[in-house]
Amino acid sequence: MSETLLVLLGDVEDSRRIEKRDEFQRLLEAICGRLNRDHERQLRAAFAILKGIDEIGAVLRSVSGVYEIVDAVGRALYPQRMRFALARGEVDTGLQSTEVGRMDGPAFHKAAAIMAELKANRLPFGMAVEDSAFDDALAGATSLIQMAKARRSERQWEAVREYERLGTQARAGAELDVSQQAISHALVSADYKQVRLVEARLNSAFGEYARRIEEGGRNE
Repeated sequence: MSETLLVLLGDVEDSRRIEKRDEFQRLLEAICGRLNRDHERQLRAAFAILKGIDEIGAVLRSVSGVYEIVDAVGRALYPQRMRFALARGEVDTGLQSTEVGRMDGPAFHKAAAIMAELKANRLPFGMAVEDSAFDDALAGATSLIQMAKARRSERQWEAVREYERLGTQARAGAELDVSQQAISHALVSADYKQVRLVEARLNSAFGEYARRIEEGGRNE
């Protein structure tokens, strides 16, 4: 017995350099908890830590929302980084369980192979779902955006976080005890508007890809 599912593996970059490991593990546990709450309907097996503080994983039903997951982890971990491998294929072990650590099958092996390639090329995201052209385009765009965001300074991240939380540059500036102009400059330097536009298109593309896969499955 097997089921065609999506395996998403996350690997913490340069995890050996993390000094406060217990604290970082608690952070990962909290991140997994938030992902499980926010994406409950999408999950076949919930996010969990798979290996110390090095890896997390989950089994998904759809590619819809994958960029949101990748980005949420990137935001929560900054300045630490995590790379992700997404693979669609057969899961034939542990299907009676809802724990990712009990599951296995070709989809896991495919995701592990993608992860090895990502590490070799120092890229943050790769995927093999159905259509190689879609996979390469979405993986490339996701990688470039995540790499651009990873290069933001702490000051730029603070400006982005407070602007998104409070809704205006003036309020963000007051919260950070800087001028509205300083917030504006930080947002421009971070390419905030351009990144948000590309991210909206990425989320839409992942959703369209999910619909195509579902329609293909119904037509088989």
